[in-house]
Amino acid sequence: MKQFKIDNSPIIYYVSGRERDEWVLFLHAAFVDYKMFRTQMEYFSNKYNVLAVDIIGHGKSMNTKKDDSIDKMSAWIYDIMKAEKIGKIHIVGVSLGIADIDSQA
Repeated sequence: MKQFKIDNSPIIYYVSGRERDEWVLFLHAAFVDYKMFRTQMEYFSNKYNVLAVDIIGHGKSMNTKKDDSIDKMSAWIYDIMKAEKIGKIHIVGVSLGIADIDSQA
C-alpha cells in the first residue's frame, strides 16, 4: 500500500489499487494503526480498491495541531475521498473506527 497525506489534515492514509470500480475503507481500533486489518486488506484488494487511514493520534497520524480532534475525522475522510475521486465506499471499522463510521452515516 502506498502512503499519502492531503493538505490541512494530519491524517496519513494508504491506498492499494485504483483500477476497480468499488472501494472499501478500513478504520482501525484504538491503540493500533491501519495494519490491524492487514489480512482483510490483502483479501479484499483482489476485489476492491482499498483505502485505510491511521486515525488521529495513531500510527503515522501524529503531527497534530492544538484544535485537531477525533471529531474532525469524518471531515478529513471526506476530504481524502474527494482527493482520491471516490464517490461511494464500503466502510469496515471496529472500536474507535465505529465512532467514525457513526459520524459519517
